[in-house]
Amino acid sequence: MNHSRFFMNEAIILTAGLGTRLLPFTKIIPKPLFPVLERPLLSYIIEHTKKYGFNKFYMNLHHLPDLIEAYTKSCKWRNEVKFSYEKELLGTGGGLKRLLDLTDGNTVLVHNGDIYEEFDLNNAMLFHSKNNFDITWLLNKSRGNVLVYKNKVVKIGDENGLTFTGVSIWNKSMLKFMSNRAFNIIPVLSELIRKKDIRVGAYVVSNFFGDIGTPHGIFRVYSYMLHKQGKNVFIHNEASVSKTTLNGYVYIGKNVRIKDTMIKNAIILGNTVIEGETIENTIIFENMRKEFST
Repeated sequence: MNHSRFFMNEAIILTAGLGTRLLPFTKIIPKPLFPVLERPLLSYIIEHTKKYGFNKFYMNLHHLPDLIEAYTKSCKWRNEVKFSYEKELLGTGGGLKRLLDLTDGNTVLVHNGDIYEEFDLNNAMLFHSKNNFDITWLLNKSRGNVLVYKNKVVKIGDENGLTFTGVSIWNKSMLKFMSNRAFNIIPVLSELIRKKDIRVGAYVVSNFFGDIGTPHGIFRVYSYMLHKQGKNVFIHNEASVSKTTLNGYVYIGKNVRIKDTMIKNAIILGNTVIEGETIENTIIFENMRKEFST
């Protein structure tokens, strides 16, 4: 039974960010459209949430908005999306506030546009509803800065905390704490938690999630997906690779041309041509490069 259909079907996807950690890639592509195994990340987010009954989506646009709009219009779920346009960035709080204003229900899923995840959203939503939280954060046990006590977030900014995954559940009643101006949400939430004005649930997930907002994050998502398929190396059947040594996790996408090269731990995408090089710990997209440390 899909319990989520009974009380929540709206999701906010935050897609306005500049993607500065992925420059120069994000000069030509917004993070939500960055390819993951030849598909835009946004398609994974939408399709995963739709499995849990979500059929209304709200996205904020600022950076390269025409590309996100054009992609959305090409998809079968195009009529399920509403956009909020930010001429000037409204920050993590102002953008979310404007999107919450658009929603119809009392509770909404909020999902960062640069996160790939495989969470059981039904269980998270039931946890949120059963405990009457104002917000529920989905957290990972890896070391982060979200301090938790008895299933509640008690402090943001503690080095002994858990990691926020970029996915959360919000009650629309939170609007009363949010300004119409541009602002960042974390300082506001920190103060509300400190004063015990709101109850923030801590739902700990063990399923995989990855942030493609950094080069290492891209590599981590790709290597996870390759491993899940039982592979270390994937070469698209429309790529051309000759006289090349491949080690570690390597993904070579459609239209890539490589010759006489040694490659270790790399994701190579787009219309990229490489010859006579040694490449290690690198993301290459349309001949642009970002290295990462493992």
